[in-house]
Amino acid sequence: MRQTTQVMALALSGIVICPACDKAPAADEHNTVRAVVSPAQRLLGNRVGFEPVVAADGDGRVVAVASSFQGQGLLVWRSEDSGKTFASPQPAIVPENALLRQGDPTLRAVGGQFFLSMFGHEPGKRGIDGYLLRSGDGGKTWNKLHKFSGGTGDIDRPIFAISPNGRHAAIVFAGWLHPQFSSDGAATWASAPSPVLTSTPGTTPYSLTIDDVGRTMISYLRYEKLYYRLKLAFTRNGGKTWLAHDLGLQVERGATSVEEEAAGVLMYGSGTALALDGTGTVHALSAQPAGKGQLRQVWYRNSRDGESWSKPMKLSSSGTTIKFYPAVAAAGTRVHAIWVECQDGWCQVCYRGSADGGKSWSSLINVSKPGRASELMTDKGFRTFAGHYMGVADDGRGVAHIVWGVTAPHHPLNQPGQGELWHATVRFVDQASDKLMR
Repeated sequence: MRQTTQVMALALSGIVICPACDKAPAADEHNTVRAVVSPAQRLLGNRVGFEPVVAADGDGRVVAVASSFQGQGLLVWRSEDSGKTFASPQPAIVPENALLRQGDPTLRAVGGQFFLSMFGHEPGKRGIDGYLLRSGDGGKTWNKLHKFSGGTGDIDRPIFAISPNGRHAAIVFAGWLHPQFSSDGAATWASAPSPVLTSTPGTTPYSLTIDDVGRTMISYLRYEKLYYRLKLAFTRNGGKTWLAHDLGLQVERGATSVEEEAAGVLMYGSGTALALDGTGTVHALSAQPAGKGQLRQVWYRNSRDGESWSKPMKLSSSGTTIKFYPAVAAAGTRVHAIWVECQDGWCQVCYRGSADGGKSWSSLINVSKPGRASELMTDKGFRTFAGHYMGVADDGRGVAHIVWGVTAPHHPLNQPGQGELWHATVRFVDQASDKLMR
């Protein structure tokens, strides 16, 4: 018999954004560092870039994965020189037709290994299942580690995380949010004793972290009382009990505007991004209004224990109404925050970074300035985002790698059409010495 989930709700505890918070000052820009971005480079491929992710290790290896617009296979781009150059994309699954309808990748790097989660359909069999792959050669070849069966239904939105020591791992799917855990480096898996939810399973996970002792944080979106809300669930005992946090309103159901549709965004798919740093602190980034009728902004919070959270800090400052798909990465005390902003039909990928664990932040910069403009990625920006998320990763040596996809305006979301994958790097420069930091 399934054990009943014990859920505690935290409200009005500095977690939920209140309308008055929208008047709070933006994050401190008087940092001891400034962020320097490389000219964005387009990676090879013409019908690619849907929902890209990226991971990097400390040996100069960078791996990016994204869906192709033709056949929905997952392609892998590899770099062995810290992202200066990338090889031509290769299929993650060989032969590619051994697994159909591939999508929703999550990518992690730890201990010299790269882990890739995804969903796919095995020809001749029922439904869509989840898969976990591992590469020990920088993304050249991938071995199937585990298959997560969808049972009588389909697996959707698989999200994977692994602890910094490579021992603990977790994966979660859309629906009841009933994660599975591993304590032997993702070799064997077991379901959590309790799901996060015991009723109304219509939820979508957005991000996931797990630390060296197995403490796990899940972010997800849930439809409640005519609104989509941003939620967090935390466990310190392997899913026996869950602590729930409500981060507030995301969007009203069916509130997608003409401008948002043109930009390729579904606001109710834009959740809270999570990242775990070297001190065990979880960093959270969301794009949401401070309350009903308030302007959408990008908010940052952190938690050292998974139970209490810092007050929301506003990282965005523009008056644009379209801000979406945040992503965050952390290593040591470095934190990298990215999101998309659109105004007057043009979109940009925005970045702010912190070298002191989120206490102070660099000035906002646009990382989507192309070194060589294309039809879809111009000096003004891009028209339409490809997919429902993008990727950022710290290589452990102070370099942040950022990937995003763009598509033609008349082919939004996941419809087949022209698409491009782009990459940029960000480094911190010490303001006093004017030297690159590591």
